[in-house]
Amino acid sequence: NNVFAFNRELGAVRMVRAVVQDIPCTLHFVNNIVFVDHGPLAGKGVRNVGGVWANNVWYDVRGIATAEFDGDKWAAWEKSGKERGSVFADPKFRDPKAFDFTLAPDSPALKLGFRPIDLTGIGPTRN
Repeated sequence: NNVFAFNRELGAVRMVRAVVQDIPCTLHFVNNIVFVDHGPLAGKGVRNVGGVWANNVWYDVRGIATAEFDGDKWAAWEKSGKERGSVFADPKFRDPKAFDFTLAPDSPALKLGFRPIDLTGIGPTRN
């Protein structure tokens, strides 16, 4: 239930195996939204990272033809079996350019089980 948006180098994850020791890497990456307007959605090396990858919404505003996952396009990433139940789709944020990541009621992320954080009690308060 995280939103990764407008990261400068890559959308969300880059994993590298230890060079000195052969340490297996695992990552549970579930119910996240990754939203980019440049760069790859997932960096090099994540294909070989174990763990659970499921129900994520991946989106590149430039379109599916530009979207890159560990050096591949969406179709190859999807066929690799890395993820289960994830989609490449517009998450339908209210106004991402103004950093308003409120989701529309028909957001594909909500359909996959994403639960937005209630922001009403967050922020500075006066005594």
